[in-house]
Amino acid sequence: METIGNKVAKNEGDRTFRIEQLPGFVVVENLDYLEKKDRDDILELLRNNPLGKNLGFNGLSKKIQSLKQDGNRSFFVKMKSTPTIMVDYILNRNGRSNTAFEYATHGDFGSKKAQYTRAGVMNEIILSKKIKNIVASSEVQELARKYGFAGIKFAEPIFALIFKESVKKALIYKNIKWKVGSTISGFENLAEDLRKIFLQNNIHPNDLNPHQLMATEQDGKLYIVLIDVESYIEIDKLEQTPQV
Repeated sequence: METIGNKVAKNEGDRTFRIEQLPGFVVVENLDYLEKKDRDDILELLRNNPLGKNLGFNGLSKKIQSLKQDGNRSFFVKMKSTPTIMVDYILNRNGRSNTAFEYATHGDFGSKKAQYTRAGVMNEIILSKKIKNIVASSEVQELARKYGFAGIKFAEPIFALIFKESVKKALIYKNIKWKVGSTISGFENLAEDLRKIFLQNNIHPNDLNPHQLMATEQDGKLYIVLIDVESYIEIDKLEQTPQV
């Protein structure tokens, strides 16, 4: 397949992501997402559907969500907004650099608003590997069992999309079949205990609450899934930004 645009691969150390410029939007690929076929299927669609007069974001989103495996929808797309705490983080008032902002200034994203937009979704991609490892730890899995679940999973982002003209952004995730009507008690305490574990591992889960914990059933067992971690920040980088 012919690739449209320029790719900038960052795969050294913890930088497991790739940036690709496509007509109308920028793609940030999470190289740590292990299902390469999923990534390839989405990339093929994105490269063959450039944004223009006949295809806007809604059309592209529908195409992505039309991809199916075994008759079921494979992916879902979620529009994102940049949290205020992320803006403070990106501003980096004391002059030290951070990875998300460093790569947010590449290409034609020259305006401050565009840089904040791009860095916000990139932050979720960049931290995905660390968050996934924390969630997979024996401590977190034991916490899930304490509250009566078989375990905890993490809905990791596969791609971030940033649309150049509108400065809109979206993230693409693997579709998960949520358990309908799963208003299970204990989510508040579970969220608080999970918050403590993240803090112990140098991640500040700014907006972690029961709404970020969804239930899904797999092989007859009930699991918790952590979603929406865009506002999570590494503690050392958070501390670099003075309070205003």
